[in-house]
Amino acid sequence: MIFIALILACNSEPGGKEDAGPGCIETETALAGEEATSLGLTANDVSGLVVGAFAHPLFWADGTSTTVTLLFTPTGNAWFVDSEQAPSNGGTEPAIYAYCDDRLDVETALTFATDDGAFDESWTLRLSATEAGSASVVQPLDLDGLDGTFDLLPFVDATGWDALRGWVDVSVLGSGISSGEIRGQASGEDDCPDEDDCAAWAENVEVATWVSGSE
Repeated sequence: MIFIALILACNSEPGGKEDAGPGCIETETALAGEEATSLGLTANDVSGLVVGAFAHPLFWADGTSTTVTLLFTPTGNAWFVDSEQAPSNGGTEPAIYAYCDDRLDVETALTFATDDGAFDESWTLRLSATEAGSASVVQPLDLDGLDGTFDLLPFVDATGWDALRGWVDVSVLGSGISSGEIRGQASGEDDCPDEDDCAAWAENVEVATWVSGSE
């Protein structure tokens, strides 16, 4: 099965690459577990990185800490994603500043929980790898629908915001080794009498981090 999509990316967008450019044209091809790819790795290679539970100290930005536990359960679905720069508007040349790397996506269930009860979440997501030995995912947070008690507001300094977003950024290296961070963003528009001149703004919010082996 092959699926072709035009991905329009925004900078630092959850679920996408940091500093992504104007867009990529992506072609997905379903993979069997041992099927070879041009990246030199298979879906089974990526699934093998997440065997067993990952448990690490998690450090909140307010100076407190807890333990975060991640448990991945691959579903068996996987895709090779061929990613090419999309043409510029009306042109035939690739769009500048577009970072479009081929990757291997493995679908997995993820249980993400902290000992302090802030998170007790279960998601089905795609773990992505571009080379052997590591994989990553950026999972958006439904701030109004979490099973844990997490609240982004205590970490937000900005006032007058219109919207809040949050996400978890996870990297895994296998053998119980992972790192990641929880981040957020508050956004809004400045008040002004002339709506045409109103400036939109966004404040990035640091929430928590973890790194294997940290104390």
